[in-house]
Amino acid sequence: MPQTKESIEILRMEKTPFVVAVNKIDRIEKWQGGPCFLENFPAQTDDVKGEFEKKFYEVVQQFDRQGLAVERFDRISDFKKTIAAVPLSSKTGEGVAGLLTILVGLAQQFLTEQLVTKEESAGMILEVRDFTGLGKTIIAALVAAKRL
Repeated sequence: MPQTKESIEILRMEKTPFVVAVNKIDRIEKWQGGPCFLENFPAQTDDVKGEFEKKFYEVVQQFDRQGLAVERFDRISDFKKTIAAVPLSSKTGEGVAGLLTILVGLAQQFLTEQLVTKEESAGMILEVRDFTGLGKTIIAALVAAKRL
C-alpha cells in the first residue's frame, strides 16, 4: 500500500527502529492457536507449518523488495541489522505478548538514554526473558512518583 511505503520511508529517514506485526495467523487452515506463538508453532502439523512459512515469507519478500532485511523475531541474532517480524492474531491475541516483548527489548537497546527518569519511580516487573539478539528483556509497568 502507498501509505505503508511512505511510512517505511519516514522510518528510514529518521533511522527509527521498528517492528513488523504479521497479523491473521489464525486464518491459516487448521491452525491450532493459543496465547504464545513460540509455544504453538512447534505443535502445528507439518502442512500447517509449511503454509505458515509460505505466507510469512511472502510478507518478508515484500520488505526485501524495498531493501529491508526482515526475519521472524525468534530467528534474529542482531536486531541492529535485521527488522523483527512478529506473527500474531489480533483476533485471538496469540503473539501479542511476543510483539510487546520485542518492542520493550528494542526500547531497551536503542532508547536507553531516553528511558531515564529524573524523578523517583516505582513499578513492577511483569516478565523477564532471554531473547536471542536482545539478551535479558524485562517487561515492566512503571509509575513515576514525585516527592512532595
